Amino acid sequence: MLLVPTAMRGFAIAILSLGLHAFGDVPAPLLVGLVKVRVAARLTLTLTLTLTLTLTLTLTWLRTHSRPAATPARRSTAVTAGRSPRHAAMLTARYLCSTRSAAPLPPSKRGSG
Repeated sequence: MLLVPTAMRGFAIAILSLGLHAFGDVPAPLLVGLVKVRVAARLTLTLTLTLTLTLTLTLTWLRTHSRPAATPARRSTAVTAGRSPRHAAMLTARYLCSTRSAAPLPPSKRGSG
């Protein structure tokens, strides 16, 4: 735009926009349609097989190379099966607290219960 005088810049932008649309937006769907008709029929099977093979190999690789995350010690699922997640978590926490060998609280620190 620096090549155009200041007074003519609006007109230059309008002509540029008209040229872009006339040579870009208007013939683009026609050209894409022609290319699709001529090329896509031959490449459809090749692309489908290539994408299927790539996806299969990727998922297989991810499955064999992924490691499960470390899980904390949990109470047997037989006890928590069929329970809500909150109730199962409470039972697991109660079980973990009961298996630790903690020193009892002195009488002055115990609650009145």
